[in-house]
Amino acid sequence: MTPEELNRQARVVDQMLSMHSALRDRYARRAKWLTLGVLGCSVILCTVTFLPDDALAFMRVSPFASRVIVGVFSSLVFFLSLVDLCVAWEKAS
Repeated sequence: MTPEELNRQARVVDQMLSMHSALRDRYARRAKWLTLGVLGCSVILCTVTFLPDDALAFMRVSPFASRVIVGVFSSLVFFLSLVDLCVAWEKAS
């Protein structure tokens, strides 16, 4: 093996390590934000679920509208949790 070939292989290995570490960091960051988003939205939805109708009237939201909003956001949180399971960014990182 010539010194030029050895130098080329070292550069290729360095490039591959740099790319893989960048992907690892990117996937770890995405996984963390997705998990925190699902948890934060779940906490907010649980809190809103237990609000009395008086508190909703104070915020000028009808009880029916609040149930629709909670249902839509609950579906969104469920969808995001399924996305988290399917993309598996935590494993990829």
